[in-house]
Amino acid sequence: ISKWQDLKAVTFQWMLLQKGDEALARKDYPVAKKWYRQASKAKPSDPAPLIGLSYVARGELDDVSAEALLVQARKLDPNNPSVVRAMVRLYQSQSPEKAERYLDSLPPKAQQEFQDVRRGLELNRLDAQADDATRRSDWVQVTAALSKSLVLDPDSPWRVYRLANAQRELGLNAEADHSFR
Repeated sequence: ISKWQDLKAVTFQWMLLQKGDEALARKDYPVAKKWYRQASKAKPSDPAPLIGLSYVARGELDDVSAEALLVQARKLDPNNPSVVRAMVRLYQSQSPEKAERYLDSLPPKAQQEFQDVRRGLELNRLDAQADDATRRSDWVQVTAALSKSLVLDPDSPWRVYRLANAQRELGLNAEADHSFR
């Protein structure tokens, strides 16, 4: 009977979370907040409703509350990857450096889990450097930034194309042909 009651409680909470997610997708923040709060009451030890409430707070442009909710969720389940991802998204929206500092603060095992996120942040930074250098027609800097980014993401045809164009701008036609190949 207790297993049946547990299953019933989990299913009920899942339904509440789903309704919250649907309202959040419609940007109906008051309704989403209502469903996430009910889900939190149904199972107070689960961080999922707090994550949902943090997304509501972000939708309402309240990053301070969003962060507080995620910190609370992290206390409930310190190893929950969904909480870490939500925290990284929040910090990334504020500044990539803040997201990187947060990733640096994680235990080594968690840092390994989120290497792809860190790589994405680094690629975004290098792409921004390349974009900025392109606007200034600083082809040496464009080439440097794109060469570094291709080490992290060697299968990116767009980056290779941009690198080859920057090399051509520098008169390095053989290198450009080699990069493009």
